[in-house]
Amino acid sequence: MTDLLAAGENLDDQLERFQGWAERTIGDVGWTLLEFEFATVARDDPELQAALVSSLAMMRGAVAAQVQTLSDTIGIPLPMPAEDAATTILSMGIGLGMQRAVDPSIPARLITDAVRMLVTVRVGPLPGVTP
Repeated sequence: MTDLLAAGENLDDQLERFQGWAERTIGDVGWTLLEFEFATVARDDPELQAALVSSLAMMRGAVAAQVQTLSDTIGIPLPMPAEDAATTILSMGIGLGMQRAVDPSIPARLITDAVRMLVTVRVGPLPGVTP
């Protein structure tokens, strides 16, 4: 994902690349079911749960870095900490993936639109949130 976004020349190009990835990936039935089943099994296995928590933390860190880079590139501060933005984006992706696995007609562009709003919002931080 880092390489994919880094190849983009501007925000629109980066989000277009992200959109292409999202259309190909989010909602893939096999991958979505694997993620869901793995998380379910990990709940009852402390070692596996710790490994999954660690893996998810690394993923959130990578997404947070990408979101912060997008925000810095366009010069608009995020309305929340980058780590919270990453958790939000990943949560939307998981939920959208589950929905698209059942109904592939749901557009993956919803997550791209949400990321665009997140990094271009100009109203400042959300109430009660210190970015």
